[in-house]
Amino acid sequence: MKQYWLFCLSAVQDIVFCAIDNAFANNISLDVIIVINTFLIIQYFCLRPMNLGTYAYQALQSRPKNCLVCTLLMSVLVGIILILCAKPLTLLFDLTAKQREALAEAIILFGFCTPIQGTCRFLMNYCNYNNKTVLAIVGSFLTYIPMLIGDWLAVVTDTGAFGLRLATEISWLLYLVVLLPKSDILKTDDKVDFKTIRHCFYTGKEDCISQMITRGATIFMTSMASTLGTVAYAVHAVALGITDLGECFREATLNYGLIELREHRDNLYSQSLKVLKRVFIPALFLPLLLEGVLVITTHGKVEIIDTLVAAGIYSLPFLVYPLYDISAAAIRLSSVRASLLLTSMLTAIWRVPILWVLVQCFGVSIPVLGIIYVADYGTRTLVYRIMLKRDSAKVKTADIAV
Repeated sequence: MKQYWLFCLSAVQDIVFCAIDNAFANNISLDVIIVINTFLIIQYFCLRPMNLGTYAYQALQSRPKNCLVCTLLMSVLVGIILILCAKPLTLLFDLTAKQREALAEAIILFGFCTPIQGTCRFLMNYCNYNNKTVLAIVGSFLTYIPMLIGDWLAVVTDTGAFGLRLATEISWLLYLVVLLPKSDILKTDDKVDFKTIRHCFYTGKEDCISQMITRGATIFMTSMASTLGTVAYAVHAVALGITDLGECFREATLNYGLIELREHRDNLYSQSLKVLKRVFIPALFLPLLLEGVLVITTHGKVEIIDTLVAAGIYSLPFLVYPLYDISAAAIRLSSVRASLLLTSMLTAIWRVPILWVLVQCFGVSIPVLGIIYVADYGTRTLVYRIMLKRDSAKVKTADIAV
C-alpha cells in the first residue's frame, strides 16, 4: 500500500496545482472558462494517442526507450494534425467568434508542444514503475511554481486563455529539463530498433484506440452541452473540469493495480478483487472529498450552488470507478486485452442513440449528460468482469490439460 499512497500523493499535488491554475481561468470571465475547459476536452482526447508508448510500457513493463520513441512519434503526429486542423476543430462546438479564435490559438500552441508534454507524461509513468515516484513529485512541484507565476502574469497582462496555456506549456518544458536526466531512462540497457518499436505499437494500440473512442464520445457530449448557452455551458465546463481533476486518483488506482497484478496474470479475476479490497475506501472517498473542496475554491464566475449540483451529478460514476479501474488494470495484463477496444466501441456507439432519445424527451441538460456517464462506466465494468472471469476459466482449463 505504500506505493499506492505515493501515487495518491502525486495525484493530490497535480490536483492542487491544476485547481489553482483553473481557478485563475474561472475568475477571469465566462469566455475564458468556456475556452479553457473546451480546450481541455480536446487535449484529453489528444493525450490518448500521445500516450501509446505509455500504454505499451504499462503492459510490457520493459523496453522503456522503445516505448518512449513510440510516444514521441505519436506526439509529433498529433501535433501536426492539431496545427493543421485547429480552426475546423472549433466548429465542433457552439461558440462565439471570439471564443473560437481563442480556442484555435490554444490548440495551435498545444500542437507545437505535444512532443514535450508527451515525453514528460511518459517519464512520469516510468518513474512510478521504477520506484522513483518521489522524483516525479519533487520535479512536478518545482515546475508548477513557475506555472502559477505565469498564470498570474497572464491575468495581470490580460492575455486570457492563450497566456494561461503558454504558462502551462513552459512549465512542461521545465519539467522535462528536470526529469529527463534524473530518471536515468537514457542509461537503461534497451537498444532502440524498428522491430521493437513496432512491437510496442502493437502492444499499446488496443488501449490507445479504446481511450480515443471513449474520449471521442466525450467530445460529442461536450459538443451537445455547448448548445446550452453561455452561462449553462460554463457551469457544465467548470463542473466537468472539477470531476476530471478528481479522476487523477484513478491513475493512482490503475497504476497500483498494474504493479500488484503483474505477478498474477494466471489468476487476474480473483486477485483483482483482493487488490480492490485494499484500495476501495480511499479510491472511493478521496476524489469525492476533494471535489467538495474544489467546488468551493474554483467555481470562479459560476454560481457555487450551480457548480455543486452539476459536479455532484457528474461525480456519480465515481461510485463505479474503483472496481472499473482495477478491472481495467487486470484486462491490460490479460490475454483478452483486445476486449478494451471492443467494449469502448460498443459503449461509445450506444451512447449516441440513447443520448439522442433522452435529448428528444428532456432536452439537453446536465442531468441527461450525467445519466450517460454513469451508464457508460457501469456497462464497461460489467463487461470487464465477465471477460476476466472467462479468461481465468481458460487459464485453469489449460493448466488442468497440462
